[in-house]
Amino acid sequence: MERKGWIVVGSGRVGAALCRWLADAGLPPLAVVGRRRPLALAAGCGAGHAWSLGEWQARLPELAPSSVLVAIPDDALAPLAARWAPARPDWRGWAVLHTSGARDASVFAPLAHRGAAVGSLHPMMTFPRSARSAPPPANLIFSFEGSPAARRLAAALVRRWGGIPLQLPPRAKTAYHLAATLVGPGAVIQMAAARCILQQAGLRGHPLERALAGLRMLLAATASNLADGLEAAWTGPLARGDQATLALHRQTLSSPHLAQLYAALNRAGRELLPAPSRKNTTRTITN
Repeated sequence: MERKGWIVVGSGRVGAALCRWLADAGLPPLAVVGRRRPLALAAGCGAGHAWSLGEWQARLPELAPSSVLVAIPDDALAPLAARWAPARPDWRGWAVLHTSGARDASVFAPLAHRGAAVGSLHPMMTFPRSARSAPPPANLIFSFEGSPAARRLAAALVRRWGGIPLQLPPRAKTAYHLAATLVGPGAVIQMAAARCILQQAGLRGHPLERALAGLRMLLAATASNLADGLEAAWTGPLARGDQATLALHRQTLSSPHLAQLYAALNRAGRELLPAPSRKNTTRTITN
């Protein structure tokens, strides 16, 4: 049975991005489904319907098979699938993909048992609350996995968007998401720690804002350097073996939590990245 089109479940930041991407690719959603009737989102992307979750579930028995993108919190996926599955005796012809980075297709097992093609499709991008619009999908990395039909559908959609498909084995999904969490939200945590350190040193107002702007530029330059590899981006006192500077850093840290974070980062750096050369270490000690 041929699927009729796309339905987006979830009207938050990721759901809104999916709706916009589908519309821009000439695939306006058949419907947008959210906790509240997402009328504005549906109107903005040319969707045919805006339904609450209750309305969507009530309509499930009469709907023709469609492709569904589910963009809701991870912990809600399995309970949602358990509620949806009994709404139709036969899910053949349906494809249901969720956007979780850490969970695989198994959370939709109740739907798969009734014939649906199930999988996941995760954009490697951040969707902050402050963003006025979603980043375009072109050249974004989209990881996907699931049943063969779900994988084919996901890869085709990514190509339609101009993205870069990355098929992952289900066992690698959580590791991939953990890696993303270290790089994305992890950098935000480190920026929060940096701001706290500056504030403890007495910076306020305009000087603090200018210092934070410098840190953001440093972060952007580091991201650019990483394109040439870890070693090319590996700079600073730990990379050089500047023991005296590292000691000054430790003395500056008055907060136990910040001291633990700094120590943990240095331990990880020593284990994972190149050690300073003997020549650099000697020069640091004697100068």
